[in-house]
Formats: sequence, structure tokens, C-alpha cells
Amino acid sequence: MPTLTILEAVGLHILGPLVVATLLLQINRGFNKTHIRHWVRSFAALTVYHLATAAIALRGDLAAGDGRITQIFTSALGGSAAFLQIGWMIWGSFELARRKPVKIRDAHRLVVVLLGAGVLSGTMPFLLGGDAAMHRFFYLGLHSLAASATFVLCGAMIWRYRGNGFLIPSLCVAAYGGGQFYAFVLVMRSLVGRTATPVHALAVVDLISCGVIALGMIMAILEDQREATATANSQVEHLAYYDTLTGLPNRSLFSDRLAVALTHAARHHYKLATLFLDVDRFKQINDSLCHTTGDRLLRTVASRIRAAVREEDTVARFGGDEFTVLIHIIGKIEDAGKIAQKILDSLKAPITIDEREFVVTSSVGISIYPIDGTDGETLIRNADTAMYRSKDLGGNTYQFYAANMNHKALEALEVENGLRRALEQDEFVLYYQPLVDVEAGTVFGLEALIRWNHPQLGLLRPDRFISAAEESGLIIPIGRWVLKEACRQASEWHRHGHKVVVAVNLSGRQFQDPDLIRLVKEALHTADLPAEYLELEITEGYAMQDVQKAILTLRQLKSLGVRISIDDFGTGYSCLSYLKQFPIDTLKLDGSFVRDLGAPEDAQIALGVIALAHSLKLKVIAEGVETIGQMAFLRDHACDRLQGYLFSRPMPAANFERFMTQKDVLNYAGVSH
Repeated sequence: MPTLTILEAVGLHILGPLVVATLLLQINRGFNKTHIRHWVRSFAALTVYHLATAAIALRGDLAAGDGRITQIFTSALGGSAAFLQIGWMIWGSFELARRKPVKIRDAHRLVVVLLGAGVLSGTMPFLLGGDAAMHRFFYLGLHSLAASATFVLCGAMIWRYRGNGFLIPSLCVAAYGGGQFYAFVLVMRSLVGRTATPVHALAVVDLISCGVIALGMIMAILEDQREATATANSQVEHLAYYDTLTGLPNRSLFSDRLAVALTHAARHHYKLATLFLDVDRFKQINDSLCHTTGDRLLRTVASRIRAAVREEDTVARFGGDEFTVLIHIIGKIEDAGKIAQKILDSLKAPITIDEREFVVTSSVGISIYPIDGTDGETLIRNADTAMYRSKDLGGNTYQFYAANMNHKALEALEVENGLRRALEQDEFVLYYQPLVDVEAGTVFGLEALIRWNHPQLGLLRPDRFISAAEESGLIIPIGRWVLKEACRQASEWHRHGHKVVVAVNLSGRQFQDPDLIRLVKEALHTADLPAEYLELEITEGYAMQDVQKAILTLRQLKSLGVRISIDDFGTGYSCLSYLKQFPIDTLKLDGSFVRDLGAPEDAQIALGVIALAHSLKLKVIAEGVETIGQMAFLRDHACDRLQGYLFSRPMPAANFERFMTQKDVLNYAGVSH
């Protein structure tokens, strides 16, 4: 019969891991972490191991007869549980240290290996016919040695990857490994000295070790939760003050930093500058390509702006394609301009995304404290106003704020707000500019040009409102109205005997409109206008943004029978191989080349476009013809059609009849006859 001492020792052996497993199980109900679950399983397996050990000890190390089969099974079960405890401890420590789950495939492989090792350690003495000493070595000694190495390595791993905050938990885990090594030493001493297994000493060591590791695990769980909470708070703060796309400060943080900088500037009497940047034509890129491409472009732009300024300056993404820059302490006002130019220069290099090159420019506005404002809101608003002045000048430049800009900004706002009303109240009108056939000396057609008869601002040209219409999306309904009205007017002229072609410009948004083909059909049908008397103009830049889509759309339009013209030719980056695929009728030479025909370079470009068009069996229209010399040059070099102030400024439809009676206006183009 066993003595009381053995029963107490067995109880202590089982009590330690059972209490640790139960404690961790309760804690995990509140935290629900996978590494805690692994630790629960680890100490539950250790409990099973100690129960099996107790069963073997109570029956004697090696029984005979029927009891031998039971002990083999119990020993194999205990060995398997012992090595699974090691595996679950490794998994839990790995997940805590690396903050990522163990791969399922790796876990399954390790389970197979550990089960095999456990079964071998429990059954090897029986298979080899060994005595009780051999059983103690394989069953108790090997597990203690393996557990010792495992827990020391787990402690080191936790401290290595989680840092000094986990130093004490790591030491506690390593101390448990030290306790297991001491248990191994006790077992080996008993084997060498051929004495009984020191069950009581092992039980005390195991109980103390369980208490130490329980403390360490609880501290590790609490520290992990503290760090997780701190990380979550940091992420929330980052989301509140930083842009998620570029990683730059957002509008809120920029305003805070500007307010602090203004306080320092007022106290120490120095100037600072606020820059407002907007990426030129970014909306075209974003609309014609995918938003992912636009996002990647913005990230590159943001990094280049950040690299162009000093470390102490603040670059923020204000919203969309807008950025703001706070320049601390400038000596001269001109210094802000130098910084703005440095930013513009940094954007000049092409940006390559998916083997496509983009040349990005920006418009920059600058306001200076205290000249242009003494509070952040005013400085930002004035810099924004100056930025729009840069856009009006064509972009890729910077402008300092001037007081008279506010009047223009208010006017621009009034224009934008009045667009929808203008469409509803029929405030738009079409003016027409003749297209003169050089060979025949007659009016071949007219280009429809929109005007806005604004109730307060008078007659506005397209450059005053088209960009606002593009940004607001109203360009689509406005474009539909232009198309229908131009077709109606052309049909009316046809009824009066003037068989002229009417040319209508398509915006980029219209060209991408999936309803475009249907709308053109509808406009022709409603006006009863033959399709060959409608010419649709699309700019070279829009056609080249998405060539394959442009080819498909142009072919669908061509199938209706309408004429197609490429406008502003020579200002973009056309690829001739694509140009040959466009089903077009006309190339329209940009007026900037016609205006400077006196310059040899522009003259050569004009001649090159004419030769190219004729080689492709296309007609050429030169726009912007204002002098007899320009007309004579273009006529002598076989330009097919001319358009410009030399013949007529854009005129209301009502003036067309009177224009046609003034035959002398066309004599300029008929000199050769």
C-alpha cells in the first residue's frame, strides 16, 4: 500500500498544472487570444501527463501480466501528453512573440512528430525489455530535459521579439525551464545512485515552477493587452491626424501645426509661408484610368513634395489632389517662391506606373504671414485663391496672393453656383465661327462655340466656366444641349439652302459617357440632319489617354456616318501607329503654331502636320488664322481649310445670313482662283 507521503506528492504534481490551466482558461474568457488557448492546452496536457505518471507510480514502475498492457497504454498516453505540452507551449509563445498565428500545416506536422516522440518515450522501455530505471529515464528524464530546453528557448524568444516590457514574463518562463532541468538532474541522480525516484522533491519543484510560470504568463497577457491598447489608440490617433493614402498629416493636423507656428511667429516677429498645391489635370487621369493608378500617382507626388522641403516644414494632404505646405521662418518673401519652384521642379521627372509614363505638373498659391493674414484660415484661403490664379495662367507655376484675387475668386464661385441655374433657365447660347474651304473659297462649315449669357456678369466665354462645369459634372448635360442645339441650327440653315457642316467639341467627360452614341443618334434624328453634316471634335490629349477605348468609341461614332476631327493636334503626344487606327476625317492644327508661323520651328511643325494628314488621306484645318500672311502661307502649302478672326469672329446664329452675303470676306481664301 502506498504511503501518505506518496499521495501528497502525487496530489502536488497534479495540482500545479491543473491550477495553471484552470486560471488561464478563466483569463482567456475575457481576452479570447489564441496564444492563451495554446497555453491552456499545454498545461492541461501536463496535467494528463502527471495523472498518467501517478497511475504508473501507484502500480509500480513496471507491472507484469495483464497490468503490463495497461501500463504500456498509460505510459504511451502520458508520454504523448508530455510532448504535446511542449508543442502547445512553443505555439503559444511563438504567437505571443511574433503576433501572428502558427501555420496550420506546420502545426499538424509538429503534432505528428510530438505524438511519435511521446509514444516512443513511453513505450521504449517496454519494447526494449528494460527495467524501472530505463523507464524513468525515458519517461521522466527525457521529458524534463526537453521541457527544460523548450521553456528556456520560449522565454528567450518572447523577450527577443517583444522587448523589455516582457522581460519579467520571459524570465518566469525561463525559470520554469530551469525547474524542469533541476527535475532532470534529480531523476538522473536517482538513476546513477540506484535510489528511489525523489517523488516528493519533484512535486515541490514542479509546484513552485508552476506558480512562477503562472505569474509570468499573467504578466505577459496583461502586458500584451496593454501594448495592444496603446497600439489601437495610436492607430486611432493616426487615422484622426494623418492621411491614410499618403501618410502625410491631414487637414486637421496641418491646421493645428499652423496655429502653433503662427503663435511662435507672432511672439518672435518672423514671417512664415503657406503654400497651397493642386495637381494639374489630375481629374482627367483619375477618370480616364483607374482610381488605383490615381492613388499611386498621388503617393509619388506626396513623397516628392516632402523631399523638396526642409525636415521642419509640414507637408499635408488637404484633400483629393490638393496639398498644403507650411514653411517655417522665411527671411525674404522671395524665399517662398524659390521653395515653390523647387517643388515644381521636383515634379518634372516622369512618373512610371504599370509601364505608363505620366508627366505631372502642379499649380501653387502662396500666402505670407503677416502680410496676407494673421490666422490660419485666412492664410489657407488666400493661398488657395492664389493657386487658382496659377491655374488660370495655365498651371505649372506659382503665384503670390494679391488682394484683388478675392474679387476674382468670388466671381468664380458665383459662376460655379450659377451653372445649374443657367442650364435650367436657357442662359446658354451658341456662337458659330466659319470654317473656310481654301480650294473652293466658300464656307465649308461652322464650329459651334458655347457662350453663357450671365444675368450679372454679361456674356461669358467658355474659359470662364467650362472648367467648373467639368468639375461639377454639369459638362455632360451642357454638352448634350450643345449637341442638340447645333444639330437643330444646322438643319435650319439647310432648309434655307446653306448646306454647311456643323462642328461640335466633345469634352473628355462626354467622350467617356456610355450614352454618347445614343445621344448623337437622337440629336441627328430630332433635328432631321444627315449624319455627314455633323463633325465631332475631340482633343488629341483625350484621345491618347486610353487609346483602345478611344478607337472603339470613334469607330462606333463613325458607323453613324458623322465626321470626326482631332482638335489641338500637335500639342499632345500622339503615337503615329495609333493615329493610323483612328477612324478620323480631319486633323485640326492648333492655333499656337499658326500664330507663330514666322518662327522656323513652328512653320516646320505646321508643314509636318499638313504632310502627315495628307499621307493619311485626311483633311487639315488650321485654326487661329488672323493675318493675310498666315493665310497665304497655309494656302501655298496645301492646307485644306482655315478658321480664324481673319474671316470672322464667332457670331450668333442670326448673323450667319448677313455674313454669307459679304462675299468679299471670302476673297482672301480665293486669291488663287
